[in-house]
Amino acid sequence: MRRLKVVVADDHGLMIEAVGIALARPEFEIVGVAESGSEVLPVVQQTDPDLVVLDLRMPGMDGLTCIRLLRERMPSVKIAVLSAVDSEDTARE
Repeated sequence: MRRLKVVVADDHGLMIEAVGIALARPEFEIVGVAESGSEVLPVVQQTDPDLVVLDLRMPGMDGLTCIRLLRERMPSVKIAVLSAVDSEDTARE
């Protein structure tokens, strides 16, 4: 069985660790971590993941901008947003 390659992008180390624990299963492999928005695209380009677990509020570049750029440059990468942002407007974006 092929493992799902995952990049975790969050500026809080505890969240990165928590996602790692949640995905510590044979079907997932964390291939990269980005601790700022500006790190997301380079890490994704280097690791070629199937999925990016992305926070919306990060230094360097916000998650919505990351999503737009990922869609433009790597449209096959799936994105799951994991964020404490509680805004309907942000969710619509």
